[in-house]
Order: sequence, then structure tokens, then C-alpha cells
Amino acid sequence: MFSKVIHKATAENEISNAPVIINYNGDVTWFEKSVYKSTCSMTVTNYPFDVQTCNLWFGSWTHPIYEIDFRILGKQGLDVSQLEKYSVWEVSSTEVDRKEHGGGKIPTYSIITFRFELKRRLTFMNGLLIVPCIILSSLTLTVFCLPPSRPDRTMLAMSLFASFLFLLLMLVETAPPSASSTPKLG
Repeated sequence: MFSKVIHKATAENEISNAPVIINYNGDVTWFEKSVYKSTCSMTVTNYPFDVQTCNLWFGSWTHPIYEIDFRILGKQGLDVSQLEKYSVWEVSSTEVDRKEHGGGKIPTYSIITFRFELKRRLTFMNGLLIVPCIILSSLTLTVFCLPPSRPDRTMLAMSLFASFLFLLLMLVETAPPSASSTPKLG
């Protein structure tokens, strides 16, 4: 009936006084408070300059639209003001969409899709990987400027090699383990 979902989400429900609004015509609006944790597959080909897209689907798989109808309240978009400001990720765009699936002999179900586009913040990566790579690359050019007879040329070249190896290990350590591709930077 529905396409395969590759995202996993778990909910931690709070036992609280969740407000319920009952209208005169029988419509019930329930504001349930839940925290959802989800994972998305990542493509890190352009790491650390990558942009990831994550989709979250909410709907009922057992109750048709005449029993539970998911709707979007307002068209102002998603409120991302409560997200952590100092996270590695920055929300660059959001979308909310409602679709109806089924029809005919199959009951119709409503599904709401939240789409997040996340962009990696570069402040941490600049200091950790990019600036040291630029400095080491410029030092590599100085190895070729030194005369071959100098004994410190070999020592400088070996030190640069060890530094690049260390940076490569740092790249492997900071890259996401669930990545589906290899970064170009490596």
C-alpha cells in the first residue's frame, strides 16, 4: 500500500495533561506531546560541505481517513527555533506536505510528510580539517623548494607524511559511521 520507509523513529511519550479540544460538530483536536528520534541515511560524498535531506512521515496505518484525518494547521511552515543552536547541523529549509493514499477498494489514509534539509556547520570542520590541510599542503611545496642535498628535507617530508596520515585518521573518525559513500576529501 505504501512505499518502503528506510527511516526509523521512536517516540518517548510524556504522561501529562495533553490538551484536547472538542468542537460542537464532534471534531476532536488532540495536542499530544511527544519526542521523536529518527535516523536518516547520509550521503557524505561532499563531506564536510554536505547537505542532507531527511523525511519524516506521520500517519495511521490502521485507521482510514474517515476515522483519523491528519491535517496541517496553518501554512507558516515548521518552527525550528527550539533546535540546538550549537549543533553540528543547521536547518536550511523545511517543507510540510499532506497526501492521501488509497482509494477505490482500498480505504484512503492521510499522511503528513515533514522534509528537513540540513547543512553542516563549518566552524568546527575549518579548525579541525580544512585549515591544517591547507597549511600542510603549502609546507609540502617547500619540500620541493629545498635542495636535495639538505638532510632536513627528508625529515620535513616524513613529518608532513605523518601529519597527513593523522589528518586522514581524524577525517575517518569525524565522518558519520552510517555513511553510504566515501568523502572526496579523503
